[in-house]
Amino acid sequence: MDKCPPDIPKSGGSLGCVTGNPTSRATGFPIPPRFPIPASPSSTSFPRPVPNAHSHHVPKYPLTPDSSPDLPHNIPSPHSHYSKSNSQLQTPPQSPEDGPSSNDPNTLTALEVLATLFPNSEAARAALPYARALRITSRQGATPEASTWDGVVLSLPGQERTLYVIGRGAEALMLRESVTALLDLADEYLECTAFVIALEKNTPGLGDLVHALTYLSGQIVKKPPFVPNPAYVLVGIEL
Repeated sequence: MDKCPPDIPKSGGSLGCVTGNPTSRATGFPIPPRFPIPASPSSTSFPRPVPNAHSHHVPKYPLTPDSSPDLPHNIPSPHSHYSKSNSQLQTPPQSPEDGPSSNDPNTLTALEVLATLFPNSEAARAALPYARALRITSRQGATPEASTWDGVVLSLPGQERTLYVIGRGAEALMLRESVTALLDLADEYLECTAFVIALEKNTPGLGDLVHALTYLSGQIVKKPPFVPNPAYVLVGIEL
């Protein structure tokens, strides 16, 4: 299937269905068990090694959730009850002792992520029962923004289960490699069927970033579930 970079609208959010063929990703790695995630408005922190353009060492790729011996003790149980604090999924080189605090006040709630992506507060509140916030962190980001991405898993009735992430500082990363790792996370662990990254329109080299995502079957999202934030471009990939 031929790919070509999509046009970037000068104003208004990129509004459209996530279409395209499933992303081709590396195989031969252990597939972790699937764990259902309750659709409650609480948060989960997923520290993930995200490669960046300034790193001298690129971690083994792709990274799968079962790459840490501590993982089985941190996977949320389908029968457990979650509070508003964040549970953690640790991956090397982090451990439960040196990872981010589960009470990190800087972690965005599901409502805050939805309000960033879809500023219509009524729509964000309506979607809250179907949203679960998460934070993806890396020690390898060149900037604090690139080291931490906030997102939300949105499971609206009758629609695809989708992982949305706010890709701040994406220009400081090897974006294609980073997004591929996120696709594995979304597909194999979060059981999502679609992935959407929100890129700020004032991001340096935005056109090149979107073009790079087209090689992963990324397309501009033209019909999101709610009116999007006009400051962002939404690029979606079906899993």
